[in-house]
Amino acid sequence: MPKEIPLSTVSYFICGMVEYFMENADDTEERLKEIGYEVGIRMLEVYRFEREVHIPTLLYRVAFDLLPHVNNSDRRIEKSNTTDGTYIIMDMDGIFSRFMSVPQSWDAFCADSVVCGLLEAAFTASGHQADVVVFPRPTEKYPNRVVFQISCLK
Repeated sequence: MPKEIPLSTVSYFICGMVEYFMENADDTEERLKEIGYEVGIRMLEVYRFEREVHIPTLLYRVAFDLLPHVNNSDRRIEKSNTTDGTYIIMDMDGIFSRFMSVPQSWDAFCADSVVCGLLEAAFTASGHQADVVVFPRPTEKYPNRVVFQISCLK
């Protein structure tokens, strides 16, 4: 089993990337997502994540087998009531949101876009296409809560 990298090291690295992208790139979240995709591909290999054909099972395995290697927090999976092929993963303590503050004008920004890329890598590796976006949804009880919206593409 691979050794774990300290959370503070990963967070420091992500904070540095966000600062760099904010100064030098137009779409910081998209760039973080691309990096997350590359990291996700490596994680799938390292943790021997097997292809999953059924989307509900894939969601479960991603949320409760793969993501705990990144951040061990409470999660919940839901299927959208309004849109077919859309699923929600709620993470009660977003790993990167916990350590990052951004300017007030970036209130919709979410550094957990890195995890979006990781989720897309898992879907692609299983033969599915998905578009994943993340939204910060803090509550009084969970100030770092984030919601991943996964839209399965045909």
